[in-house]
Amino acid sequence: MESQKMDNIRFDEFFLWLKTTKYDGPVGLTAKFYVKSDQVQKYCEISKNNVEFSNTQVGVRLFKRNADFNNPSIFWIIQEWETVTDLKNHYLCETYIKNMELIMDTLEEPICQIALYKALD
Repeated sequence: MESQKMDNIRFDEFFLWLKTTKYDGPVGLTAKFYVKSDQVQKYCEISKNNVEFSNTQVGVRLFKRNADFNNPSIFWIIQEWETVTDLKNHYLCETYIKNMELIMDTLEEPICQIALYKALD
């Protein structure tokens, strides 16, 4: 699958960054997910539940999913958090981890691209 690069941090580097960054201010993240064409419905069900859960978390400013305008197998998740600590706590919680394990089964390479940024007011 050919894709345009939009990430500024690799998926595998992101979790290391969460563990090691000294920055703890507002943070935003846009993730582009590549879903297997026969798994789109399953992905949509799981991600809908994940978004609903994520919007109940401490420090969430925004957690929203979007469909790509051009490709029905690509989805975008947009997140903003009050602090990196809030984001880290979310990514380490049991419910999020379980949801992501289910989502990973629906994805194809390159799985996910991430753009990470300091959120502005």
